[in-house]
Amino acid sequence: DAGASARLLLGLPYLLLRREFRENAGRHERIAPLQAAKLLVTLGGSDPGNATRTVLESLRLLNGALSEARVIVGASNPHAAAISALAASVPVSVEIVRDAERPSESMEWADFAVAAAGTTAWELAFMGVPFLALTIAGNQRPVAESLARREVAVNLGPANELSSETLARHICRLAGDPESRRRMSAAGRRLIDGQGAFRVIQALGLTPLALRPACDGDCRLLWEWANDPLVRRFSFHSDPIPWESHREWFARKLSDPRCHIWIADDAEGRPVGQVRFERQDDDAVSIAISIAADSRGKGYAAQLLRLGLRRAARVFPGCVAHASIKVENAASVRAFESAGFSLAGRGAIHGSDALRLWRTL
Repeated sequence: DAGASARLLLGLPYLLLRREFRENAGRHERIAPLQAAKLLVTLGGSDPGNATRTVLESLRLLNGALSEARVIVGASNPHAAAISALAASVPVSVEIVRDAERPSESMEWADFAVAAAGTTAWELAFMGVPFLALTIAGNQRPVAESLARREVAVNLGPANELSSETLARHICRLAGDPESRRRMSAAGRRLIDGQGAFRVIQALGLTPLALRPACDGDCRLLWEWANDPLVRRFSFHSDPIPWESHREWFARKLSDPRCHIWIADDAEGRPVGQVRFERQDDDAVSIAISIAADSRGKGYAAQLLRLGLRRAARVFPGCVAHASIKVENAASVRAFESAGFSLAGRGAIHGSDALRLWRTL
């Protein structure tokens, strides 16, 4: 009986977010200004009842409470032309974004939002954006009610029953209430941790990883990894690294725009390795990678490389990635080859026999 062996992965711990949100680097603490100035409006792909019009009309009534608004208009929205015309007539600077490719960037930009209580609601919660929730469809009602109970959003009910005057009052109230916005932002981050896809993959018996940018708090962790005996053995400079030297080096690298260090976390949020991409004087990008001692032998190196290469291709488009590996480090060579690297040559580096591998980002 197939049903007897089925496992249901239910609830918010298994919420599936798109890669742009999982990889988002902007989940730093959100600043809540005393007076919010930037409003994001996102009401679904089609917005058949044109709730966006109600939001724009409410902006006429704000008396200077906002300075900017960004309106995301879905690709299937039949009211796009009318929305653009109306936006030009309101006393707020309104930017219209058609079929946004990376809505996470607009969410990071915004101080708060007016949004439909669909999939976007979970994305806003993950990004820590406080918002006023409207229900565009019947199945959004329980979502809006649940988010309101958890103090992630303010539930304004069905969009077709909402007047522009009522909406304007709510926008003004939330814009001028930084404490409520801070509380809603923190509640959203607690509710959605972004690890749902990795828990699903883990439940399938796989070993998922997620990348995040290295931060100041990773300094000692990377120092401990760098001084692991196996890492020192396969390095071209094998002497132990003093703490003070490492701390100064790490601070320089974090502030260098040519250098990007990403930490790989497993599905439980445990750091298992790091990859560093650093642009040289030409179009070459050097790579360094290491896996924590207790995480070796699980196939993480190849996964980490593939994830890092996707990220690096956005940062260093068109550049050529280079890696130099000691010949005796067979596991590392296999990982790079599985990630699409080719042999560029062989020679001595600081007295050690080394392979040089490359691939285009």
